[in-house]
Amino acid sequence: MKKILIGIAIVLVIVVGAAGFAMLHRPDIPYAELDKKYGYPADETKLIDLGDGLMAHVRVTGDANGPDVVLIHGYTASVHTWDALTDRLKGEYRVIAVDLPGHGLARTPNGYKGTIEGFADYVDAVMGKLGVARATVVGSSMGGHTAWQLALRHPGRVEGLV
Repeated sequence: MKKILIGIAIVLVIVVGAAGFAMLHRPDIPYAELDKKYGYPADETKLIDLGDGLMAHVRVTGDANGPDVVLIHGYTASVHTWDALTDRLKGEYRVIAVDLPGHGLARTPNGYKGTIEGFADYVDAVMGKLGVARATVVGSSMGGHTAWQLALRHPGRVEGLV
């Protein structure tokens, strides 16, 4: 009897495991569909080609002549983290919210391995492509670590650090 119960338990684990894998394993959603669902209006959304298959997604809004503020989200987040703050700042500042590689609508090549130093260089490259010489940089969690590394690696870019 004990062997039968163990056999049934093993079969159940295999069946439940296979069903769970089948339910969770699905194809990626195409970026065109994600862009429509999660993007911002065309005048605020920018995709910036940084080369080597790396494509930055940023939201740029606010006063084009105001001081620049760069917002960097934390782990597993996106530019949407900053929507409420962006709404408060955009009347006085040009607000640039950056999706880090592997997050949000940023595109990365197969096999991309992100590091904090790499994220800092990525933000530096985005700032360069947008013509941002210096900015106040705001980071949350992993984005705070990235902002700190940006200040260490590219001190000329950082006016202030939050």
